[in-house]
Amino acid sequence: MKVVLDTNIIISAIFWGGIPEKILDCLSEGKFTLITSEQIVAEISDVLMDFDMPVADILIWRRYLLENSIIVKPTTKIEVCMDKKDDKFIEAANTAKADFIVSGDKHLLILKEYQQTRILKAREFLELLG
Repeated sequence: MKVVLDTNIIISAIFWGGIPEKILDCLSEGKFTLITSEQIVAEISDVLMDFDMPVADILIWRRYLLENSIIVKPTTKIEVCMDKKDDKFIEAANTAKADFIVSGDKHLLILKEYQQTRILKAREFLELLG
């Protein structure tokens, strides 16, 4: 199962734990394949900097994401989200033919799906994983 995790899921897992952290645990256990892109990893790094995370820790998280995911390079520009910054998640999912995007962002969740990719809240995805 191929999954794109929105930035808010990763950030929530790092700082607040809960369901997003359980999703990262499932990734570590090999329950799904993480799909990401350079743009997504860059956005996560930028948000971690906004939280004043030390650079060394940001580099650890970048390495974790890069080593535990398939990095795609979207070639098709997709513009379907009200917030254009969220299109990068659709583009990554579309490129990889991902099964799911997991997000807490209303601009993505309102879509419910894009082509073959379902867009779920963290709780819904965790329940699906069992």
